[in-house]
Amino acid sequence: AAYLVAQLSASLDVVQRGKIVEKFDPSLTDSYYLNGMQESVERETALQPGKVFPDFQVFDKDGRKYTLADFRGKYLFVEFSASWCGWCKKELPFIRKAYHALKDKNVVFVTMMMDNRKEAWLHEIKEYNIEWYCLSDLKGMKNSPLAKAYNLGGIPDSFVVDPEGRIVCRDLRGDEVLETLSTLCN
Repeated sequence: AAYLVAQLSASLDVVQRGKIVEKFDPSLTDSYYLNGMQESVERETALQPGKVFPDFQVFDKDGRKYTLADFRGKYLFVEFSASWCGWCKKELPFIRKAYHALKDKNVVFVTMMMDNRKEAWLHEIKEYNIEWYCLSDLKGMKNSPLAKAYNLGGIPDSFVVDPEGRIVCRDLRGDEVLETLSTLCN
């Protein structure tokens, strides 16, 4: 039952999934699927607007380390992507448009590449002319602590973080990137 519920509830929001988890008998706490749902609900709850954005440790193509503290004092648009993600590539023109419109404002753009091969990551930067920060830990979706910290069930995914490091919103797509960031930065 827990397996079926986990599969069927994956598309529900965090509140709905939390209510489902609460309905299970406490004797089922050893269930792999129920535990996975509970952990996902807890991680997702920690990523709601107003919550502190989890810290990260990533690197640029030259090996310079970056953490959340490097971007304090500005709005931060963080987009999770990968060289193998076709949907991610469709978001690049919208991010580029927002970057060019707002690069002189109080916002920093960061693409976090969820690749595990440096060659693929570097090719992506060059091929798609990514002008803003393009960072990675080169551990891939399965092994990166980023995937777990940000509860990435898939990509692309994005967050807007305020100058104090709190989440403003998540999962902007298309023109929402420029519209939302323009409102915040003016």
